[in-house]
Amino acid sequence: MPCYAQRKAKQLDEQQSDEQAKIEQYEGTKKSSFADKLYYGGNFGLAFSTNNSYFLLQPIVGYKLTEKFSVGVDPLFVYSSITATNPFNASTKKFSTTVIGPGLFVKYNLIENIFGYGEYQGISFSAPVYDVYKADFVNKDFWNNNLYLGGGYSSNGSGSGTYVMVLYNVLYDVNNTFYGRPYDIRIGFLF
Repeated sequence: MPCYAQRKAKQLDEQQSDEQAKIEQYEGTKKSSFADKLYYGGNFGLAFSTNNSYFLLQPIVGYKLTEKFSVGVDPLFVYSSITATNPFNASTKKFSTTVIGPGLFVKYNLIENIFGYGEYQGISFSAPVYDVYKADFVNKDFWNNNLYLGGGYSSNGSGSGTYVMVLYNVLYDVNNTFYGRPYDIRIGFLF
C-alpha cells in the first residue's frame, strides 16, 4: 500500500507541476495591457536674446500598436516675446504671443535605434504685422498647418532614453508660419 500512495502522490505532484507550467506559459504569452503599451516623454526649449525670448514645451504620449509601430499625441505650447522695430521711424514695440496646437504622430522603428517619423501639427498664434495705414505694427492671428516627415535616432530603441530627430515640414509656407525655416531638429526624452 505505501508504494501505491507514494506513486499517487508523485503523480499528483507531476500533474500540479504540468498545470503550473501551463499557467506560466499562458501568462508569458498573454497580451500586454493598455498601460503597458503607453510611453511618455517630450522636449522643451529655451532661448533668450536682446530682442526676444522663447520657451517651448512639447509633451509626448505614445501608444505601441506593435513592437515597431506606434501612434500618439504631442501637443505644443510656446511662449515668445519679440521686439519689433518700425522700419520708418526706428521706434520699437514689444510683442508677445502664445502658440498652442494639437499634434498627432506616427513612428516606425526601421532598425534598432533608427526610426521613421511623421507628424501633423496645427498651431494657432499671433504675430506683429506692419500696417501701412496705421504706420505701426499690429497683432494678426494665424492658423498654421504643418506636416513634418523625417526620422531619428533613439538611444534605447523603442524604450526609455533620449532621441534626436531631423524633420522637414512639407507644408512650409514662408508667408504663413511661426517658424523661420522648414526643417526642425529635436532632441528629447522618453520614459
